[in-house]
Amino acid sequence: MLPSPLAIWILVGAFLLSLAGAVVAPSYADAALAPLVLFLYVLVWEWRMTPSARDVEIRIDEAQGAHIGSDTTVTVSVSPLSGIQLGTVDIRVATNAYFAEQPDQHWRLDAGEETSVDITLTPIARGPGKLEKLWLRWQSPFGLMIRQMAFDPDITIPITPNLTPQFDEQVEMVVNSYQQRGSRAVQLGGEGSEFQALRKRSSGDDTRIIDWKRSARYRTLLVKEFEVERNQQVILSFDTGYLMSQQRDGLSNLDHSINAGMLLANICLREGDRLGLFAFDSQIRTFAAPVAGLAAYPIIGETLAHLDYCQEETNYTLATSHLLSQLQRRSLLVFFTDFVDTVSASLMADNLKKLAAHHLVVFMTHQNRFLQEEEQALPGSMEQVGRSVVAGSMLQERHSLMRELEMMGVHILEVPHERAAARLINEYLSIKHRELL
Repeated sequence: MLPSPLAIWILVGAFLLSLAGAVVAPSYADAALAPLVLFLYVLVWEWRMTPSARDVEIRIDEAQGAHIGSDTTVTVSVSPLSGIQLGTVDIRVATNAYFAEQPDQHWRLDAGEETSVDITLTPIARGPGKLEKLWLRWQSPFGLMIRQMAFDPDITIPITPNLTPQFDEQVEMVVNSYQQRGSRAVQLGGEGSEFQALRKRSSGDDTRIIDWKRSARYRTLLVKEFEVERNQQVILSFDTGYLMSQQRDGLSNLDHSINAGMLLANICLREGDRLGLFAFDSQIRTFAAPVAGLAAYPIIGETLAHLDYCQEETNYTLATSHLLSQLQRRSLLVFFTDFVDTVSASLMADNLKKLAAHHLVVFMTHQNRFLQEEEQALPGSMEQVGRSVVAGSMLQERHSLMRELEMMGVHILEVPHERAAARLINEYLSIKHRELL
């Protein structure tokens, strides 16, 4: 229970008034104290009239879960006892670092009625989000006293990747095109295609896919239909090192990569391929053997939800040796990673070369907008000129490494994070239809 700022100002005014009366008329000093005594009496009355914790009932309805990048709500219900008037109540919530900081929120309660308020929480990282403390504060009838209540709800809300993502227009176009194709076979000729059925020849069909023996038997030209080979292995490999912890538009590089990876995982499982997970930094964090079927999708999401952020440098040599020992079959390896300095980039390139000799590697990284902005900044000072030169040099080294990786047979995807999912899905479908595996 604390006096409000208004009470403090009135108390100071009453004290000065009593002091001035005692100085001007010393014989009436006792009477001069009347304003101060009266105000103190009012404060005591206010203190007794202010509702306490026994006069209200509080219930917190927690959310079952939250998705990274999407807001969630926690409902706080307050039920004053009959005849109790709280007036305006201030609420503040303290969370751990997995949620964004919350501002004060205000609402008015009516006597004897339950009022509930939805508090919006914004997840900024995956992991166990916690509602650590809840404060309620209200004023006395004349606003002279403030009563504050603190609760320790100890509520944990798991923050996971979004398993039902909101596609942007480009991703929707790719997914809709895939869904419209449905279960129909993709007509591809050449080695490695799986035979599906025969059909009558149509205008424009390649003569190389005509089945001459059966055409002679049925006395009509028949062509072979092929479908893309299924049951191939796709491994999503996530670098969880310190570079992937950097924030971009409210999410870390790792979270942007996981969101794109979840979309690709959905398409892979629908295509009939087997999907595996791999996470690494200075050590191997997780390796999940490839599995098939859409029933595995929630399990994949749960596994990715527990990938922690690491502030250590990535060990590509360890990751490469582990993958080569675990994978006995040619697979599509999708690497979500980033690099800055030339030393780590050179080590990464050497190890990707070893992987590319046995597997098909897709290198996925987000565009470094900071370096691009520094390079293109107007030279307002010598310091800015120096920053532009350094940024340009780093970008040139980055592009040189990309070209080197492409010459090794690595597929490079360097795109803004908001377009990463669409580009990644397009690349996967292109690889499938060209039968590069």
